[in-house]
Amino acid sequence: MKFACEEAEKCGAQLDFLGAEYDQRTWRRLIHETRNTVFNYIWNSFVYVGYDHWTGERKDLINKVNNSEPAQFTEQCLDQYQINWFIQSMAVFFPHLKTVHIDKRDNDLFQQIDKSPH
Repeated sequence: MKFACEEAEKCGAQLDFLGAEYDQRTWRRLIHETRNTVFNYIWNSFVYVGYDHWTGERKDLINKVNNSEPAQFTEQCLDQYQINWFIQSMAVFFPHLKTVHIDKRDNDLFQQIDKSPH
């Protein structure tokens, strides 16, 4: 990533970083989202307690995290399938937060891309 940015700057290209950082819009959405409670999390955990494949995937993830350093985990274990698993897990246990963190933030990024003159 660093080398790609350096080469783009040498060519005179304009770089726009569209990361998933928290901007003011996202913070306001999180502050106003009051539908997430501890009771909702406990209820969702209780509803999904019988799904063995979900438990197995969670145990595999815990083993990966415990047996690697943070840099190793991010470089070797965080592929598109693992990220999708995190998003789907968030949709199950924290559906309203998933809407704020993922869905609305993605829409913001797409709008910013569409407004870009390049």
